Amino acid sequence: MEILALLIGIPLGILASLVAWWILFHYLKPEISFSPKISKLPDERSDSPFRYRIKIRNSGKRKIIDLQIQCRYIVSNMYPELPATDSIVKLYISSDSIPYIGAGAKDKIERIYPEKVKIFEKNHFPEDVRKKAKDNTLTLEDILEIEGSYIEFLVFAFDEYSGSRKLFISHKYNAENIATGPFVKGSLEVVESV
Repeated sequence: MEILALLIGIPLGILASLVAWWILFHYLKPEISFSPKISKLPDERSDSPFRYRIKIRNSGKRKIIDLQIQCRYIVSNMYPELPATDSIVKLYISSDSIPYIGAGAKDKIERIYPEKVKIFEKNHFPEDVRKKAKDNTLTLEDILEIEGSYIEFLVFAFDEYSGSRKLFISHKYNAENIATGPFVKGSLEVVESV
């Protein structure tokens, strides 16, 4: 009788664990959404002519904690002698770590600072980009006009309940994904002004 109980109990325990794991990691998992456009606003308070911002939303059912955020500028085929090679530059953002974002459509806005990256002053970038970088007037559009370039965001975050870590990658942003105007409150969309 005890052997029969073991033969039934062990598979049922394994099955129950698999069901709980599936619910935890597939249904109750953290979810992050990125704004489809980058908000561009005039900036009179700093040396930079514009403020570029992106909105990140926790669209999952649980709080996400210990977020690590990176903004990467990527140029494909920058060096003719190295075809099929991507050059990656880390762009400065307002905060590269966030303690948490609450569940249920809670947002965080991150500012992008292309003018703070000194590598744009180097010779392998076009002359107009180098000049604007040295003058501290470089805009996101200037660097995104380089053929084959885009930016993307990487967010590493932990689920508050399970402690599982997940990587979220935004879509690729190019110059067409920059909209002049603020974000709509409670939305990922930008109110475009003319």
